[in-house]
Amino acid sequence: MSETAEYVSLKNNADLAAYVAARTSPYRKKAVTLGRLVRPEEVGQELVTYVPDKETGGIRKETSNVMSEDQIVSRNPDTIGTDGDHDVYNEWLQGKATWLKNYGELPPSSNGFTPFKKLALIEAAPVDETILEMLGSTDGKTALLGVSWGEGFMEVYLGGYIATAGYGISPADMNSTYEPA
Repeated sequence: MSETAEYVSLKNNADLAAYVAARTSPYRKKAVTLGRLVRPEEVGQELVTYVPDKETGGIRKETSNVMSEDQIVSRNPDTIGTDGDHDVYNEWLQGKATWLKNYGELPPSSNGFTPFKKLALIEAAPVDETILEMLGSTDGKTALLGVSWGEGFMEVYLGGYIATAGYGISPADMNSTYEPA
């Protein structure tokens, strides 16, 4: 599938959205999220979200978005790999309104990341064979889920989770990052 292809998502497949919604439970993020304001010189630049690549043991591009002044750069605290001599983190953008709803206050500056504990709960459903089939899985273990915030996709895994906000959570990330609410 090409980078511009439309992937199945919770937004464009009502049957998938209903199936997921019927199986959700609330979860609380137990790990902190780091956040900072977008720097003025970063406005208009691309922020690439990288994730671990299970096949190669390295990292791979998941999605990319253009930074604006009404967004927060979010980051998981631990590195996911290296790119030459530089550590690579799982980073993504969140709108300031979403950040405020989830964390209660904005990061104080664009100079360095500040840790925040998420206040909001997520609703997520376990990824089962039916979800993988609805997403067009070819191996019964993984599938591609269209992201809710732009073009592109996330890989979801049997035993992982799909949040009703439209993103996947790997089994390892669910175990290390979330707890039942």
